[in-house]
Amino acid sequence: TAAAPAAAPAAAPALALEGGELRPGLVKLWRERTLCDAEIRVEGETFHAHRLVLAATCDYFAALYCRAGYSADAAGPLTLDGLSADAFRALLSFVYSGRCELAEEALLTPLLEAAARLQVVPLIREASAAIEARLSPESAVDAWALADALQLPDLERAAKTEATKGFHAIAEGDALLRLPHARLCALVADDGLRVRCESSVFEAVVRWAGAVEPAPEAVTALLAHVRFPLLPGPFLQRVMGEPLMRQSAERM
Repeated sequence: TAAAPAAAPAAAPALALEGGELRPGLVKLWRERTLCDAEIRVEGETFHAHRLVLAATCDYFAALYCRAGYSADAAGPLTLDGLSADAFRALLSFVYSGRCELAEEALLTPLLEAAARLQVVPLIREASAAIEARLSPESAVDAWALADALQLPDLERAAKTEATKGFHAIAEGDALLRLPHARLCALVADDGLRVRCESSVFEAVVRWAGAVEPAPEAVTALLAHVRFPLLPGPFLQRVMGEPLMRQSAERM
């Protein structure tokens, strides 16, 4: 008889986050759904857990389950809208075992969003550190926005620093057009901005303005941070006659 084909090896996780003590007994109960008294629905998928564990590790669940008058029987299953099921699955693994594995790095952002919303502090720290370790100039633009929205100052500083170091790459790519006015202003005004030539800063402002079509005052505010004395003479003579410069000069 022919031998059965060998099973394909399981795909290795893209990364693993660790940040707590292992709790093998609790993990076993959770995986077997033994004594689970919390039913949570995310993106149509149902998850089972223990209210005690959730309340002890997530400030969100502590506030929910420990409030006066709360009754699980009366409340029924809890639905969490706006979260990723894959991210919530990883979050539960982290809560119980102190470890979670992600099949792809793209899950880091929804995992951090879930951890911030449910206030799992160790996971916020680990996911933020993982994002920071993988920053590139283009990803820094989105990480900066994420950190600002979630009020994570350390990640915000790291993302801005990466963006200033790699501004030339941002200026030439699609990430430039994802920058809101305030963050682009913060970049071009930063003395640590690294560019090959100041002309690339001017051209980035022009490209951004052409795509976003902001109010004239917003363009003027950006151009005020361009270091015109550093522009090459021929380039400066050419751009001074452009309509964008004439309109901004009238407002300065």
